[in-house]
Amino acid sequence: MLISKINLSETILDYCSNMLQIPDINMSIKTSGNYGSVESARKVFDEITQEKVSDWNVMVSGYWRCGNKDEACKLFDMMFESETNVVSWTVMITGFAKLKDLERARWCFDRMGEKSVTALLGMHAKCKDILSARRIFNKLGAERNLCCFMELDDCWFCS
Repeated sequence: MLISKINLSETILDYCSNMLQIPDINMSIKTSGNYGSVESARKVFDEITQEKVSDWNVMVSGYWRCGNKDEACKLFDMMFESETNVVSWTVMITGFAKLKDLERARWCFDRMGEKSVTALLGMHAKCKDILSARRIFNKLGAERNLCCFMELDDCWFCS
């Protein structure tokens, strides 16, 4: 007998909250989005009385993962500017970059408070702007890390 994705989602959530005693809302939203549906993840999100920035980030990311740009943007716009962080902006930059929308990805990067060079590198890599990505990568020098190499990989292997 095959286990449906929704049953698998419920099983994982039950295990995490009962056996491990981790009633984590983030895990609930992410698991619902990954194994169930973004709609069930949104129901969990909407039931939260005091959302943390991480809850918003997981939900916005879930919309992007499901290809729902409009809902991702709408939810992101509902966040207060003071509630966004480097992860919030990176999620938006990555979403637009995957759509090859360099202009909107750059707009997000320019408004980002704490700048993430990895997000900038990934933005250019995902948009296949190889020269810009390589220029950023080269300027990093000793500051390069595994994430930078992985982002640059998008230029070469994920065409």
